[in-house]
Amino acid sequence: NNNNNNNNLLEGTPLEAAKEVVNRMSVNLETRLAQLFEKATTPGCRAQIAAHYSSFINAIALEHSLPFGEVHFQNTCPEPIYDLDDLPDGMHIGMIQNRSYQPDHNDDDDDDSLYIDHPSNLKLLYGILTHRNANETIRLIHTLYEPGHTF
Repeated sequence: NNNNNNNNLLEGTPLEAAKEVVNRMSVNLETRLAQLFEKATTPGCRAQIAAHYSSFINAIALEHSLPFGEVHFQNTCPEPIYDLDDLPDGMHIGMIQNRSYQPDHNDDDDDDSLYIDHPSNLKLLYGILTHRNANETIRLIHTLYEPGHTF
């Protein structure tokens, strides 16, 4: 049956393939919404669930490529590049995934890759892509805020 459904994706028009995928998703969405609505005690609560759930699903449907999503950057790292489907003898994927990279220590003042002098000086930057509901991101930042941290 799954092969038959996959054939529908290949043989039909793009619109028919899209409808097939939406049909597959809608069964699960209906089941999940029914479970959520069982716990709703008022029509207003159901309306709020419906509004937020549809906003979430529509955000995925309306999503555009991220900035630089289509850009290919040339790898200038001196590390070897491996074909993960054809690794050298004796090597496995874990050897690549679990490798620790540590640049050379600061031997001269002209080196651009300087080590930090103390862990307390380490700063991390997180980028949060916010669609329509910026207030939710602001609420998240306020929730995570602790004195001494910069947001």
